Amino acid sequence: MVSLRLQEFLDAKGLTIAELSQITGISENLLQAYVQNSIELNTENAENFRKIAARLNVPVAKLIRPSHKQAGVSFKIVEKAKSQGLDLTDLSERSNTHPLILAIYSTQVLLKDKWAEAQTQDNIHRIATELNSTPQELVVVKDPPITQLRMGDFLQEKGLSLEELSLLSNIPVEALDLLVSQPFDLTSFRDLERDWILWPSFCCEYLWCCRSERWL
Repeated sequence: MVSLRLQEFLDAKGLTIAELSQITGISENLLQAYVQNSIELNTENAENFRKIAARLNVPVAKLIRPSHKQAGVSFKIVEKAKSQGLDLTDLSERSNTHPLILAIYSTQVLLKDKWAEAQTQDNIHRIATELNSTPQELVVVKDPPITQLRMGDFLQEKGLSLEELSLLSNIPVEALDLLVSQPFDLTSFRDLERDWILWPSFCCEYLWCCRSERWL
């Protein structure tokens, strides 16, 4: 028996089950079962998985949910800040946290390994202090998203290190490392950017660096 990450891919691609049914010829009821239930890996289902993967432009193996998936954490920073009449610009200045790092913490799910790092712990502690809270009160356990920016490929193509890109863009290495190493949900990040324009000079550099974004 296997379970699929189908709903995650549908959400990321902006597709509904009905639309996937139309382009694959697989019934909506069966696709719904693939979303909700563990599925026997027989010949018929394996063929359907291949059809789905082809239409979603992902490897079949990516559809299969790992048995042991690393959990992630997100942070209730925006909610806490709003409750105290703060915007992220104020919080960035008060907590001495770079705006991009604060934006990532506010919108993305960090892998637990990254959350456990001393630098992340220190950052969150400063942020929590300014929000009259504790790090534990800000943390929510979540599954990480399935997308990732291909900045590592971009850096390799250009022959740049993170440190060199940091010098060129005036962005902390820590922030660039988050963009390179963490799964990234661009939708929520863009929503935040529309609400809080924290770094207008950085936006062009950010899009330039990430123009080669693709699905894994």
